[in-house]
Amino acid sequence: DGTLDLQFEVNAGPLYHYSQVEATGAKVFAPAELIATLKLKPGEPVDTARMLEGLSAIRRKYFCRGYLRVEAVPVGTLNAGDHTERLVVLMREGPRFRIAKLSASLHGPVADVLLAEPSLQPGEFFQPCEMTRAARRDISREQAARTPFTFYSQINPGADTLDVVIEPGFDFGYGEVGWEDRSGGEVNYRR
Repeated sequence: DGTLDLQFEVNAGPLYHYSQVEATGAKVFAPAELIATLKLKPGEPVDTARMLEGLSAIRRKYFCRGYLRVEAVPVGTLNAGDHTERLVVLMREGPRFRIAKLSASLHGPVADVLLAEPSLQPGEFFQPCEMTRAARRDISREQAARTPFTFYSQINPGADTLDVVIEPGFDFGYGEVGWEDRSGGEVNYRR
């Protein structure tokens, strides 16, 4: 009938478990806090997908505090004798960025409130999660619905500063901040 049946034999081998989960090189957060964010514990089966999600959560934690150049590098050491893996996350923390300039192409009460927000002033540390909380706290849902907005930032070359631009867009003020590290030093974050 033109069909072909394929049969595969899979030999998965032994199941490995974490023997240790550690973080080194961290100065901004305590290693225990990063391990808690990773959500992997000794005794649990090795799970690469969960590990990658945990590493992403660690990077978001740093990003929320204004650390835009952070690496969380996993190093696994397998022990074939007892089928375990020792996982160490090497943290490479870059500088914390400050706001150099703030501008907005918004008008009206939403722009007034955001431009007056203490966490958005030049010289302050860039903290996108705090900006989201401030938008939720200071702007009514009705105002945000009438004037949806988003933030963009551009890293200034040769400095640990960035320019923040508030533009009309969709309402991110009531959602969780998402982020995307883009080439050219530009970082966008949105709902």
